This record gives sequence, structure tokens and C-alpha cells, in this order.
Amino acid sequence: MIIQGAQLFGGIYQDQAQLVTSGLTMWLDAGNPASYSGSGSTWYDLSGTGSNIALIGSPAYTSGTPSYFSFNGSTQYGTGSTPNVLPNNQYTKSMWLRLSSYAYNNNVVSSYAGGHFTFGSGQNRYYSGHQDWANYNAFPTTATFNLNQWYYIAVTFQAYGFMKTYVNGVFDASSSYNLNPHPGDGSTDIASYQGGNFLNGSIGEFFCYNRPLTDAEVYQNFESTRSKYGV
Repeated sequence: MIIQGAQLFGGIYQDQAQLVTSGLTMWLDAGNPASYSGSGSTWYDLSGTGSNIALIGSPAYTSGTPSYFSFNGSTQYGTGSTPNVLPNNQYTKSMWLRLSSYAYNNNVVSSYAGGHFTFGSGQNRYYSGHQDWANYNAFPTTATFNLNQWYYIAVTFQAYGFMKTYVNGVFDASSSYNLNPHPGDGSTDIASYQGGNFLNGSIGEFFCYNRPLTDAEVYQNFESTRSKYGV
């Protein structure tokens, strides 16, 4: 329901004037009761595709401004079984993230077996790519990340074209390394890779798309959500 530029979800109104919805395949929002009520082991997708995430190991939930899940880096993660959330040939994945440590293999989002990944490598940068890349560290961010600070990270991909990263709505880096279609099924896990490589940090929201967003669209999504994260 749209009312004067706001959309009703779970009994509360949210400003949707600037949120990009074209091609949206996953939308998780820890602060929206329709996505998470405050209890339970499912983080519900708001995109309409049914791309829900099962929460494993009871990650800690914090309600407020912002609301978010904290993952302990050892036993807690989320797994999704819906295919083609991030299609083989093109996609965008983006999230609000806060790191608690620079743990090695600090994974934020990946497919379960094969396919895509975005992870830390014991450093203050993040790396993105696909399982068939010869070097998982081939494409780092140029930006560095402070601990205990919220950032909006977006990764766009076009097979045979480009992979780009954005930090807080601004273009950060581009790669043309081995940009074949990724080999996975496009399913999406959060805070782990293949049930390991766990994230030590917090996640407030996820937005995934079946196409690469433009620079302007990435910035729109950042602007539409930044205030609750104090950025």
C-alpha cells in the first residue's frame, strides 16, 4: 500500500520515495516488524520473492535505531535456499554492515556452494568475487573500514563487463578480472561461507537485485536508509 509516498509494512510506514525496487530479489530489514518481529529464527524477505533467511545459532538481535543482528564469528550465520537471488550473469548485493573485528575470512554474503562472495581477509578491507577466481583476494576495496562503525557496502556485477564496489553510496573500485558468469545457483547466505568463515560483526539490512544498479541508484539507496545508521 502506498500512501503519500510511504509504504505500509507490518503496521508501520516507511519512506519509499527513493528506495530502488526495480529488480529487487531480497530485502531484509531488521528494523521492520514484517521482516523480523523481534523473536524467532527466520529473517523474512520483503521483496515478494520469498527469499527468507534461516538464522542459525541464535545471532543476537538489537531493537532500536538502528535495529540489527550481531554475529559472533564462530557459530552464528544465516542461510537462504532460494535460487537466483543473485543471478549468474548480473546482480547487485548491498548491505549495512558494522565490523567487530578484522577476523580472517570475515564473510558477509555468499552463496552456499560455489558462486559469489564478499568477505574480509584479516584486514580492514573487503574483497568480492566468484569461486572460480584463481585468487580470492584479487579485488579489494580501496576504502578501509573502522571497527564498530556502520557502512553501506554495495557490489554490482555484469558478466564479461565489470564488478564494482561502492562504500556509503560512492564508487570505490572496479575490476575486470575473470568476469565469466559465476558458477553458483545464486542462493544467498549471510555471515558465512559454506557453514564456516563466520562474520564477527553486525548486519542491519540487505538489498539484492537481479541487475547491476547504476551509480545513481546505489547512491539513492544509501540516502534512503542512512539516517537510522547515523551516517
